[in-house]
Amino acid sequence: MDFRDISEVGTDYSATSVLQRFVAALGFRYYWATHEIDDDDLHARAAGDCMSIQELIDHIDGLVHMSAESLKCDLSENTEPRRKTLENLSTLYEQCETISDLADFAIRGNPLFYMMNGPLSDALTHVGQINMIRRLDGNPVAKVNYFKGQAPE
Repeated sequence: MDFRDISEVGTDYSATSVLQRFVAALGFRYYWATHEIDDDDLHARAAGDCMSIQELIDHIDGLVHMSAESLKCDLSENTEPRRKTLENLSTLYEQCETISDLADFAIRGNPLFYMMNGPLSDALTHVGQINMIRRLDGNPVAKVNYFKGQAPE
């Protein structure tokens, strides 16, 4: 899945399609938060004791990895963190299409709901931190339409 633009929406509101859209929203926001990021940005921090953008990217990668692994996805072997995370999100998105019963899946022995309010929501929080740090560092994210999931014109 290409997370550059997710503005096209379906009409299926099943549990799996809602989970799939949640993953797409994370992918979209992550794509743009890390798009055209430069080396100086990677070392930027909001404060001395906060994670740098690179540390946040690595942490998000781990959260997405955990989520993809819990749904038995084939994990990316890419070594570049941004690309690997986007590939794992894409695989997670595609895997959601094949799930007939969400109750069949667990994350570390816990209900799948914990994946949504745990690692996936945590990843969304950290994507927001990347956006904030980039703005503070003078390299803000492109003006995308987050409401519609639409790329800049």
